[in-house]
Amino acid sequence: MVKQFFASPEGADPNDGSADRPVRTLARAKELARASGLLAIEPVEVVLRQGVYYLDRTVLFTPDDSGSATSPVVYRAADGAEVVISGGLKLELDWQPYRDGIMQAETPPGLEMDQLFVNGERQHMARYPDYDPEVRPYNGYAADAFSP
Repeated sequence: MVKQFFASPEGADPNDGSADRPVRTLARAKELARASGLLAIEPVEVVLRQGVYYLDRTVLFTPDDSGSATSPVVYRAADGAEVVISGGLKLELDWQPYRDGIMQAETPPGLEMDQLFVNGERQHMARYPDYDPEVRPYNGYAADAFSP
């Protein structure tokens, strides 16, 4: 028999990880699997339901999380589910028109970023001069950006 724990982006970490009461985070699902005491006794499966799992901290797996050869611990996506585990931060921003079709939003204080995705598409960061995929090198540059 396989003991299952379930996670869902719509779950809640105080839940018990059952099919009806999934936890929200990968870290909490790992804690439940380890705390179950079954890791070397019977197989354990952590089932991730459809969605994006944002990691707010590193999730560290050790040999204690592996089970055994006869009773492994398996982490898997639910059947037919598309699962993404992301080290990124989901921003809930209030986008406002700036000018000329440009939108702007204020980010949380102290936030540093080097990539931005909107609706799953990577965006080009603001730059001088404007991004131009046809210009080499650097997809656009200005004469005053280089010195002899």
